[in-house]
This record gives sequence, C-alpha cells and structure tokens, in this order.
Amino acid sequence: FDDPPMEDSVKAHVKGLRQKMKAVGAADWIENVYGLGYRLREGVGSLEQDQPCPDAQFIPGIEQQFKQASDALWQQSQGVMLERLAVLQAAIAALQTESLTTELRQTASRAAHKLAGVLGMFDRDAGTVLAKELEQRLDGEKALSISRLADLVQQLSLVLQFTNIDPVPPPPVLSFNVSVLVVDDDPVFLAALRPTLEPWGIQMTGLEEPLRFWEVLPAIAPDLLILDVDMPHISGIELCQAVRANLDWQELPILFLTAHSDRATVQQVFTAGADDYVTKPIVGAELITRINNRLERNRLLQTLSTKDPLTGLPNQPQSSRKLEQMIDSAQPGCFAVLTVTELRQINLHYGHSVGNQVLQQWGRSIQAALPEAILGYWGNGEFAIGLPGVTKATARDALSELLITLRQQIFSAPNGDRFGMLFSLGLAECPTEGSSLQSLYRAASEPI
Repeated sequence: FDDPPMEDSVKAHVKGLRQKMKAVGAADWIENVYGLGYRLREGVGSLEQDQPCPDAQFIPGIEQQFKQASDALWQQSQGVMLERLAVLQAAIAALQTESLTTELRQTASRAAHKLAGVLGMFDRDAGTVLAKELEQRLDGEKALSISRLADLVQQLSLVLQFTNIDPVPPPPVLSFNVSVLVVDDDPVFLAALRPTLEPWGIQMTGLEEPLRFWEVLPAIAPDLLILDVDMPHISGIELCQAVRANLDWQELPILFLTAHSDRATVQQVFTAGADDYVTKPIVGAELITRINNRLERNRLLQTLSTKDPLTGLPNQPQSSRKLEQMIDSAQPGCFAVLTVTELRQINLHYGHSVGNQVLQQWGRSIQAALPEAILGYWGNGEFAIGLPGVTKATARDALSELLITLRQQIFSAPNGDRFGMLFSLGLAECPTEGSSLQSLYRAASEPI
C-alpha cells in the first residue's frame, strides 16, 4: 500500500478481533510483542478442550530460535573472546612490572571496547559493564589502579565461561525483503548480529574492513546502512559524513550501533547526518523496531518527494527523470501531454475540491489504461505520458481507449450540476521530433 495504516487503526482492529474471539471462548489467543506488534500465542488450545488443535502446527518463536543460535555462536566465538581476555591480562601483567607500553595499553583498551560491544548480545550484561569500566580506565589520563584493573579482569574471566551445546539449525527466514550493510571492525559482533536480523528476512552483509566501504556499498546497494563509531583507519562518523556528501547515496538511512552513549558522541552522530543510533549491547526487539521505523519513514519521505498527492502519479521531477532515460536510450518512443483544459474554470465555478476530484479520477483512469507507460502529473491539469518503443501511429491506438474513457466520465458538483471534462492531447515522437524532453514538450504543445 502507498499509505500504511496508522498505529491506532491497527490497535482498533486487534481489539475488535480479540472481542470476537473472546465471545467464542478463544480469549487470550493474541499476545502483544513489545515494540513490534501482535502474534498468536504459542500452544493455544482448541475451543472444545484444552488440547492443541490437531491441524495447527506451531513452530518455535523467533526469540527462542535466536537464543539457540546465539548460544551456538557463543561457543564458536570462544577463541576470539579468550584472545581479547588474554590481551587484558597481558596489560595487567605489564602494569604490575611497570612495563606497560602505550601501544599495549591502547590494544587492551580496544579489546575491552570490543568486549563491551558484543557481550550484551549474548545475554552477558555483567560482562558489558565490566568491559566498559576497563575501557574507560585504560583510556583515561589518570594513573591506573593495578588492584582495580586486576579485579575487573578477574571478574570478566568468570563471565567468559563456555559450555558445550549442540549446534542448532538456522531459524526460518521471514518475508521482510530488506538488505542491510553493517560496517564494524569486530567480526564477532558481525557474526552475533546476523542471527538477530536474518530471522526477520533482513539480508545482512557484514564488512569488517572500513577501507573497502566504497567498493562494497554500490555492489550491495543496501536499503539501510549500520555503522560503528570507533573503527581503525576511518571512523563511522567520517563514513557517515562521506555518504551524506555523495549525491547517489545521501538519502540512504543510516543507523549507528555504538557502545558510547555520552552526549558528545550522540551529538557527533546526528551532526554527521545519522538518522538514529542504538547503544550496545543490542536488544534484538529494539533494533528490529528501529530498523523498521527508519525504513518506513524513508519510504514515506520518498513517496512524498516523488509522488503527486492528488493523482497518485509521479510528480514532475520524478517522471522527468524516467522520461529522460527513455529518450537517452536511443530507442523510438512517444511523448504525450494530456491536459484538462477547463480545470481553472472548474476551480473558479465549483471550488478546488471539485477540481481535485477530477484530477484524482483522471489519475486512476490513466494508471488503469496505461500500466506499462511512464506517467506523471506536472501540475496545472497537465498529465505527461511516455510510451517507450512505439511509433506515433501506434501511440494513437494505445491512447484511443483512454480518451474514450475520459470522454464518458461525468462529475457532480455540490450544487447538483453534472458535467463532463474537455481535454487536449499533444503527441510527439522521439527522436524524429525532438531529442530532449524540452523539445518533445514543445513539439507536443499542438493538440491532435
């Protein structure tokens, strides 16, 4: 649908559905999913008895499947996690012997930062808190407390406990049909994020090498971009600024995932042009909701910027781009201008509401008659029509049925008057009568 239902209309529909189900003994069959919507409750009984319906086949919920996949991934990530812990332990040992170098301190801070960003995704929030404090202390300018740092690393090592579990098959993919590019230099985080997104049908491409960004972006052509703030060589802030400065990609929705929630970082993110940000550790339901909101808002903004609100047809800038592509293809084609000649008189005599009614009806009629044509409304009663691959003679035949339909339409005014509309049609063939949109428009200015 061009215009999605409002939130209240969905709530009202579900409320009515619940009342009908309750009336036949099926109360509480629908449950709320916070931040996402509604679903049938798992394991609901039949109307006659408290047993599962024989024809119903319930599958595990997405949350359960994500938990299973997350547990399996936690086992696979054991080596990387322990490597990061080893870096922190090496920094503590060097600190105790007064041999901690600036390079090792920065490496340890980086390891703590990565652990802070990913542990929460494995339901280890305590580890996130510990890793964040380690990062803050290692990044700070004050003298390091050996005892406190050692205690933090010891507690963190207790969090990083691994138990063997059986691998599980990947969860089924839902029909969401969205492509997302995620740029984060932490491969474990990318791997952990995938089972959060893909059960919803979000096709994720992970990129852990930020310097390859401009190579990967056009190849993927994602619907949404997710960036980390802190990355080597080039930061997420810099990438965001570059995307916003690029005419081909400046409208791409950008979401930041960051372990930093301080005011300065948040201000930087939005100043760079980001649409939203989510703080690590990631909560799956929140992330899916934020992604959906960004995509929906972007779709609505694109609709508002490319469609005429009255006729539902592409507006003049949008249709002109498509018409110019038809002309540049060097293939034969025709350009037509269909004009409501009495629109101004209708607006003066009956009011703009009646004139708008005419334009709305014409928009529907033109779309129905010419589903394969390039259509647009250019204002002042002018409808632009592009017919790729046809000659002028063929174009007349293609337009004849539409003209008959328009002549037969009768409109009613508030005072009871009934009237039909007069119109004119101009037609020009490319490239014989014009090799640009402006020259074709001039050639089509004479009605046929």
